[in-house]
Amino acid sequence: MYYLWIYYACVMCLNMLAALAVLISGGGTATLFGFALLAFLLFTPLSFVCWFRPLYKAFRSDSSFNFMVFFFIFFFQFILSLIYAIGIPDFGSCGFIVGIKAMGESKLAGTVALLLAVLHSVFAGASLFLLLKIHRIYRGTEHSFAKAQEEFTSGVLRNPHVQNAAAGAVAGAARQAMSQSFSGRNP
Repeated sequence: MYYLWIYYACVMCLNMLAALAVLISGGGTATLFGFALLAFLLFTPLSFVCWFRPLYKAFRSDSSFNFMVFFFIFFFQFILSLIYAIGIPDFGSCGFIVGIKAMGESKLAGTVALLLAVLHSVFAGASLFLLLKIHRIYRGTEHSFAKAQEEFTSGVLRNPHVQNAAAGAVAGAARQAMSQSFSGRNP
């Protein structure tokens, strides 16, 4: 998975550069490049934090909750990679649609965009393969959704910040209820 994350970071960087090439050639818009830049700056670190790290923690500490976080987020990452491979115009990806459209303006920029579409497709295929492989590993253990809920509940209840926030919310609600009941008796 680490190599897949490195591959993803490289593809997002190349996607940004390809969007710039398509913009310079006149085959794309500033919106395409802007979203490609935003996706590179935002999705690269978020992918590390949101799907690579939970998977690492899941295997390290044998955590059902972290497996569930990984499956939930990585499934949407897979869907996003399919959308990027398709290449919806002005969505920030140099996929097949953008590449074919850019071929009319510049053969070089169109070829680069189509190459990026292939790279996005390879990422989507590798993501699906690893998602299914990790799910098979997950199902081969004693992990379950109920165990993940139990881990989440026990982890949240032990967190001192959550305990303080809950105590403050209960105290505030009690004060408000008391002030409303006293103000309701006095005309």
